[in-house]
Amino acid sequence: MSHNPTTMARPMAASVIYQPWVRGPPSRRARVDYALEVLQGRSGWVEEGDKVQICRSPLSPVDGVVEQIVEEGDGSANSPIALKVRTSIGLDAVLGSCVRKAAKISVIAPGAGLGSVGSIYADLGRDSRFQVQVVGKKGVNYDRYPLGWETGSSPPNLASFGTDIARIGIPERTDCFIFGSRGGQAVLPVLWQALGDSVPPSVVINGGCAMNLPGSACRWPQHAVTLMLLGGQDYFRGSSSAEEYLQQTCRCVPTQNRTTALIYLPEMKHMPQKEVLDAMMFAMVLAALSWQESPQHPPLGFFRAAMQALEQEGFGGRLLYTVADADTGSWRELIFGPQVRDRPPQPPSPRAARAARAPPPPGTAVSVMPIEVALAQTPQSHREAAAQARRMVKELTRMGVGESAPCNGAPFRWELRVAPQAFVKFGLESRLQCQRLLEFADGQECEAYAAEDELPQPAYTAGRQLAPGKLALGEGSSTPQQLIELVARRRLSLAQQPQTAQPVSQSAWRYAQELRHDLPHMLPQKVHMYSVPPQKQTATQASAYASLSNTSHHKPSPMAQGGHK
Repeated sequence: MSHNPTTMARPMAASVIYQPWVRGPPSRRARVDYALEVLQGRSGWVEEGDKVQICRSPLSPVDGVVEQIVEEGDGSANSPIALKVRTSIGLDAVLGSCVRKAAKISVIAPGAGLGSVGSIYADLGRDSRFQVQVVGKKGVNYDRYPLGWETGSSPPNLASFGTDIARIGIPERTDCFIFGSRGGQAVLPVLWQALGDSVPPSVVINGGCAMNLPGSACRWPQHAVTLMLLGGQDYFRGSSSAEEYLQQTCRCVPTQNRTTALIYLPEMKHMPQKEVLDAMMFAMVLAALSWQESPQHPPLGFFRAAMQALEQEGFGGRLLYTVADADTGSWRELIFGPQVRDRPPQPPSPRAARAARAPPPPGTAVSVMPIEVALAQTPQSHREAAAQARRMVKELTRMGVGESAPCNGAPFRWELRVAPQAFVKFGLESRLQCQRLLEFADGQECEAYAAEDELPQPAYTAGRQLAPGKLALGEGSSTPQQLIELVARRRLSLAQQPQTAQPVSQSAWRYAQELRHDLPHMLPQKVHMYSVPPQKQTATQASAYASLSNTSHHKPSPMAQGGHK
């Protein structure tokens, strides 16, 4: 793998310049191709602070972060584009034709379980072709249900939070959203209402968007790409049987929609087991992006890779997806892994009463943080970001509000790191910039208050290395066949680890032990396999994995006969 720019030290000050609503429209941006194979042939805008790959040599791309756009071009094919990219070895001036941008993945914090499964999102961000950012924070003033819900409140609430997300342009800077729990219930419908079919693809954990929600009905966009993960032990299911739960979910999807899928795992809880998300997150995001590119072709290869990985962890379930082979639309179903008897979910555990605290600060500004910053934040770091924003206001005021002189010599230049003249030349007047910086500072004070109430979390290390023999699912691959191959390679690497090694998970470790004697027959050329990249393997080598892609059985779906409205 190439160097990861997230391992380079970046001051907390970078979190302020990272805020798109603070910096305003970029003064310069360039259009370059994506690094992901599923997005080949598609280009997107890259700005200062974006994660990219420098691909002078296709065999050894170098990861970096755009520090300055020297020449943005005019958008034509032959227009010159030049950028300065910060890599682990220094600043590099490159042409746009050598740069590939990472796909931006926005995790909506309320309901996403960052405290429990944040490491899964971080692992996704360690792949140089993804730039994972966290939008908002749980426990702040807007993290409560809107009016009409049983515990609903007037704004600020999750609905106003969703409105702010659309207003400050997060969807335009996002290639795929990830929602969980209440984020899917109350935030995604607001984005649907505001953006319609232009909403980016969404991975929705718990399937909150397909519930019988309070308030006025929200129209599910006809062309939205939505991948849901449902759990049989999730209290969102209510008292319905598994079959009723799936039928109710399918009925929420418009008849003409051809780009919706759900994976139902009978043993998944409301907070998904880490093994579940670790097994399928990479494949689900790739499936969403691929389906957006080719709406007429369901990404069955990526679905199969996710199902294969779930089977490794001992999970069975059902995949249902819409197809475009009929005027009225229909559903198809795949069954995978061990099937268990349906049992009702357990009610949520009662939460311990919290000690009385003073009211929170009034700030409601929506923060957007790189995943490595979001997971490392503490109350102190939030307050440092607030203090830094106020220092910037003082500097802008000292320079003269409304002036447009470059601020290369300003005392806070070291804090910006990304384009020193950012706050003067991004198209907004300094007075408005000051107002937004102060709003951001108030929001950080509120997030510091919320962070004090969070459970202690393990220290996050941006440069975490995999133990010898451990393979991260999805590392260095993004085609269905490569994902299936990586599943097999990870199984083999686990089986070969000594007892003292740290396994990916206990269930995967037990599964690997059972495969010790079977793997030599499944992978007859296993020794040679590791010295040959997947894309250069012979047909004989590749055939060793063929059986792994044939583990799902087709079954007519009960929802196929007019099972939705």
